[in-house]
Amino acid sequence: MWRFWLKYYVYKKVLSHALKKSKSIIAVSNNTKKSIQKFFPRTPENKIHVIYEGLTELAHSTDNQLPIKNPYLLYVGNAYPHKNLEMLIRAFSLFHKTHPSVHLILAGKGDVFYERLKRKIMKLKGIKEHVHFIASPSDGDLALLYQNAKLYLFPSRQEGFGLPPLEAMSAGVPVASSNASCMPEILGDAAIYFDPNDAAELVHAMEVGVLDEVRRKDLIEEGHNPLQKY
Repeated sequence: MWRFWLKYYVYKKVLSHALKKSKSIIAVSNNTKKSIQKFFPRTPENKIHVIYEGLTELAHSTDNQLPIKNPYLLYVGNAYPHKNLEMLIRAFSLFHKTHPSVHLILAGKGDVFYERLKRKIMKLKGIKEHVHFIASPSDGDLALLYQNAKLYLFPSRQEGFGLPPLEAMSAGVPVASSNASCMPEILGDAAIYFDPNDAAELVHAMEVGVLDEVRRKDLIEEGHNPLQKY
């Protein structure tokens, strides 16, 4: 534990020095700006400029080589702890009891965090055959995954900006996102929101996103709005 606190102390000292010496600071969201002001209150507000990230649309893919089983829910990104994928798996296991035909695809860089998640899923009865991992997908793979997804899921507890939900929206896929950190700021009214600590709320979001065709249509149409900003 002492190593963690030592690294934290060194990291904070280095970052504090960088913020102090910098002429200007770019924050990728207002939420990030608020975090800087919270943890480094001596930083002058007029030094911090909010500049959103830009979205590059993925090319439409006609490839069909991925092991996709429809219908499926999709998550794209890493499996670091703050991404909250263990809660996503718990929610999917509950959802799967009443919707056994739906699959879950997790796409991201194959690393120790994903391997740890795989081992946990292998111990779960009933869903391990319905959870699929695609390691280090290419841009073409991602385009194909987005295009065919029934619903995109983003359960993260902490983000600076959050590009994957916007990529999903650009592919015409409805999004269910946590209501944490910057996500409401970035996605606006174009997503179904849920508490990232409440599996039942995520299950409900899955049900709405998969079964409610009127809501799905509204979300897809609303998804065009935030894209204009980025």
